Formats: sequence, C-alpha cells, structure tokens
Amino acid sequence: MRLDVNADRLEFAKQIGADYTLAVELTREPRSNASDIESLLGCQPDVTIECSGVERSLQTAVYVSQSCTV
Repeated sequence: MRLDVNADRLEFAKQIGADYTLAVELTREPRSNASDIESLLGCQPDVTIECSGVERSLQTAVYVSQSCTV
C-alpha cells in the first residue's frame, strides 16, 4: 500500500506493483486517514513503514497499525 499527497508518485507505485494506493489529504486528522486506510484494506496492517517524516503521516501510521499485547 502506498499513501501520498502526490498523484504522480501514487501512479508510479501502481505501475511497480502496489496493491492499494490512497491520496492523503494533509488537512484531515490522522485518525481519519487511518480509518480510510483500514477501510481500504479491510483490516489494520501488522506492519507500517513511514518514510516521509511528516508528523501527520507518522501519527497516521501509529493510529492505523495493530497494537501488540504481550
């Protein structure tokens, strides 16, 4: 899955095999973006890799990832 604010990067991700892409709105709250991701996937991902360094993106990654209880 690829999330981005740039449509060209999303299109490139599709070309190289991304199963899902989602255009993220920077004005939306991270929990709303996380909800959209979960709806698109049908579940919460086990692993989330955040590479942009954008605070809202990092928050979204935390909210969407499954919690692990030990």
